[in-house]
Amino acid sequence: MKAFLVLLTLALPALAGPDYEAALEAMREEMGDGFRVEHVGLFVVATDADERTYERARGSLTGCGDALLSTYFDTRPDWVLACYLFDGGESYGAFVQKRFGHEPTSPYGFYSRAGKCLVMDISTGTGTLVHEMVHAFAEADFPSVPAWFNEGLGSLHEQCSMGADGTLEGLTNWRLPILQKALTAGTVPTWEELTNLSDDDFYGEDKGVNYASARYLCMWLQQQGLLGRFYEQFRDHAADDPHGWATLQSVLARPADECEAEWRAWAAKLEWKR
Repeated sequence: MKAFLVLLTLALPALAGPDYEAALEAMREEMGDGFRVEHVGLFVVATDADERTYERARGSLTGCGDALLSTYFDTRPDWVLACYLFDGGESYGAFVQKRFGHEPTSPYGFYSRAGKCLVMDISTGTGTLVHEMVHAFAEADFPSVPAWFNEGLGSLHEQCSMGADGTLEGLTNWRLPILQKALTAGTVPTWEELTNLSDDDFYGEDKGVNYASARYLCMWLQQQGLLGRFYEQFRDHAADDPHGWATLQSVLARPADECEAEWRAWAAKLEWKR
């Protein structure tokens, strides 16, 4: 039988805070025999994956999770965090159909705010797991975060490395060729346009370019040492600046058009080191 790892996100009603014992009991009942069920940090985990697959995912939940929380997020979720993480498209698709009543909208995975759960195909790698963890943490810490920054920060961590100081650094990934092609074609939105996109427009016809633009804007800010500051100031002033454009300009310390021109030249020269 094809092994798969399951990480559940359970939103437990009428609780003052996460009740991990209740979540573990519910998970054991739901998943039945044959699953390893345990509490890992902010997560409850159930798995029937092989040991190697489980340890990789466990390392992402703890190492990457702790790094994300310490770098960006002040408020922890007050629900038990988990996600359904399947080792293969067939079991992933069957579960999504059963749980949500439709085929998966992504071949990789997703975080459902409405369902309070993360669901993905772990066979595509752990990058999606880290991406979706960003969405789960941001929901608690910055619930009004707009799609452009939520996806930019999430996708930045699809491919990343852990530094000696315990922080994560985004690396180039498969979204770079999409951005570079759009730069050549002149179809990359300006920073002002990107930050002012509605969530519907961000996920619209040009979502591939929008994702890539947001990811590499976050990567450039990270390399400038500005990403953490931008996140904090954006979150704290979102009531006055819900899209983040004014906040972005304030943290740059240089004219935005000058920085954007530098970013475009930088992105055009980047190389995707697979």
